[in-house]
Amino acid sequence: MGCRVSADPFYTLKGEAADIETIIRLRSWMEDEVKQTHGDFNKSSLITDYDQKREIFEFQIQFFR
Repeated sequence: MGCRVSADPFYTLKGEAADIETIIRLRSWMEDEVKQTHGDFNKSSLITDYDQKREIFEFQIQFFR
């Protein structure tokens, strides 16, 4: 069983990418940008979903304090 965060995220970043590798490669950069604009966080969580009709990945990175 996985670990579940009980608190609501203080910020959620949403986007789209052509593939999972792009999201993974850019995640640390996106986290740095959120840290600069919204402050420090303790944990982030990545959620992805594939849109088969559009052949694109939708993603959310949730940030928790």
